[in-house]
Amino acid sequence: MKKQVLIADADEQFRYELVNALEGNKEFEVMGVAADGQEALQIASENRPDIIILDLLLPQYDGISVLDLISVRYTDCKVFVATGFISNYIVSALAARRVSALLKKPCTAQCVVDRINETLKHSDLPIEEKLPALNQQITEMIHNIGVPANIKGYRYLREAIKLAVEDMDRINNMTECIYKPIALTDGSTPKRVRTAIMRAIEIAWDRGDLDTLQSFFGYTVSNTKGKPTNSEFIALLADKLSLLMNANGFAL
Repeated sequence: MKKQVLIADADEQFRYELVNALEGNKEFEVMGVAADGQEALQIASENRPDIIILDLLLPQYDGISVLDLISVRYTDCKVFVATGFISNYIVSALAARRVSALLKKPCTAQCVVDRINETLKHSDLPIEEKLPALNQQITEMIHNIGVPANIKGYRYLREAIKLAVEDMDRINNMTECIYKPIALTDGSTPKRVRTAIMRAIEIAWDRGDLDTLQSFFGYTVSNTKGKPTNSEFIALLADKLSLLMNANGFAL
């Protein structure tokens, strides 16, 4: 029997593309399409979908509100969120509501369908059980690279990578989007945050294990080449974390 799918997305073009992608797959049948949260809840109450593809930025009821109501009424319904707005709060909120997968827009409709197929075939575990916490992954990564945990730059670097994972565009304005937010939470200044991160990278580059560094940064690592800049270092590790999370079925 085909899985009944409800699409709830404010973007008309994306709804159209999702319908076409799902209709081209023998496993699914689109039983409803909604442009806002209220309409999505009404269709769900009348038809009991097996799967909901949900954007968070919906008129009437936003995606989180829709999730809260659905989780109470339809505990066996699987929800796949595709949205352009992602933060640490959003990730935690979706994990707590047992969302099956999160995809960051822009993404193709076929990517959404492929993720649904992959998730249904491999596991029914919620996202918080599929992955270690983001903080844990970042901590393990910078520890393996050789950044000592007893320096302030270690903590700053961990927060900087987390901010970059949330939004890679922050790398384009390090002072305002990376250093300043960290400084505000630590009673410091952007300049001190920048310097502490730079020092942490220098220590890793000078004292870290060469094989480990090369596994992260390739064979650009050598005694004759300079260390990466703060932005290069943070961007590369953030990108590797994003790829790792994608491979585990949870895209940021």
